[in-house]
Amino acid sequence: MEFSFTVLGSSAAIPALGRNLSAHIVQHDSNVFLIDCGDGTQLQLDKHKIKKQKINQIFISHLHGDHVYGLFGLLTSYSLFGRVNELEIFAPAGLKEMIDIVFEKSFAFLTYPIKVHLLPTEGFNLIFENNKLSVFSFPLKHRVACNGFLFREKEKPANINPDKIKKYNLDYESIKAIKSGSDYITADGICIPNSEMVFPKQPLRSFAYCCDTAYNLEMVPYLENCDLIFHDATFDKSNQENATLTLHSTSEEAAQIALSANAKKLLLGHFSSRNKSLEVLLQEAKSIFDASFLAEEGKKVVL
Repeated sequence: MEFSFTVLGSSAAIPALGRNLSAHIVQHDSNVFLIDCGDGTQLQLDKHKIKKQKINQIFISHLHGDHVYGLFGLLTSYSLFGRVNELEIFAPAGLKEMIDIVFEKSFAFLTYPIKVHLLPTEGFNLIFENNKLSVFSFPLKHRVACNGFLFREKEKPANINPDKIKKYNLDYESIKAIKSGSDYITADGICIPNSEMVFPKQPLRSFAYCCDTAYNLEMVPYLENCDLIFHDATFDKSNQENATLTLHSTSEEAAQIALSANAKKLLLGHFSSRNKSLEVLLQEAKSIFDASFLAEEGKKVVL
C-alpha cells in the first residue's frame, strides 16, 4: 500500500527560481491529501501529474498568504471542472470568512459543497480518519495560530497463515477470533499461540508535517518514531537571529527535533530566499541528524 509525500513548493514567503510556495501532497492507498496551498499550486499539481479531482481533504496549517492564497483559485477551478463531491478543508479560524469574502467580491460560485473544519489551538487532536489512516493536529510555535499534522496508519487485522487454516480446519468463528489476537485451542486442548497462526504484522508508518514553526521541543512526543518528518528549515545558523525573530527554524533546529523524536528521516523545507546555498542547510542538519534531506519539488518520498 502506497504511503508517500510529494513536495510541490519549498520556498518561504516569496517564490524563488525553481522553488514555489508551500504545497504538499500526501498519498495513502487511493487517498490524495493536500497540505497547504500557496500561489501556483494548481500549476504544480498539473506539472507533476497529480489529479486534482482525487483531492477530497485539504489541510491548511495557518493563514499566512504563502500557505493559503492559492486555495481560492483551486476552489474556483473545481467548479469550472464541474466538481460535485464534497471537499473538506481543515484550517484555523478565519478561513471560512476569507473564502466567503473572496467569492462574494469576485462573483464566484461553487458547484459542490465545502465543509470547513476548525482546527483546535491546543493539544493533540484527531481531526480526520478513514478505515486505514488517522490524521492528528497539534499546535506549532509561530506568529499566528498554526498547526502541524501527523498522518498515522491504523493497525490492520492480522493475516492468518492459510496453511494453518487447512491444518486445523478452522471455521469462520475461529478465524475471526485469531485475527482479533486470540490463541487457538485445538480439539485436544492444546494451545497454539497466536503468533504461530498469523503472519508478522507490518510496522505502522507515520508522517509529520511541521511548518511554519520556531524550535519547539514540546511537539516531540507527537513525533516519536516517525518514518518521515517535514520540518521548517527557513534559515541556516548564521541567520539564527532572524529565525528567532520571525518564529521560524534553522536547519540545525529541525535536525534536533528529528533526533529527539527518534525519526527515521528528516526532510528540510520552507527555504528563505536569503539562503545563498541550500547545501549549507543540509550539512548543518546532517551534523546533528545524518538522515536529513533537502526538499526537492516534484520528488516523491515513499515511506
